[in-house]
Amino acid sequence: MERRPEARTVKVVCTNISEGKEYVGKPRRRWFDNVANDLYKMCVRGWRKIGRDGYAWKLILKEAGVLLGP
Repeated sequence: MERRPEARTVKVVCTNISEGKEYVGKPRRRWFDNVANDLYKMCVRGWRKIGRDGYAWKLILKEAGVLLGP
């Protein structure tokens, strides 16, 4: 998703905070925030840059157990 242009619907939905009722207290977490937190826990630094390199990104996904193929 990081490699997609800024105007693509998928990127807009994942990076923007939705409109609606505001809650008191801690802000709601976005899907993107959860992914960033998971990568931080995996000690992956500079993941936005790595995401642009398809081969390096595939290695990270394989290490995380997301990819189950060759």
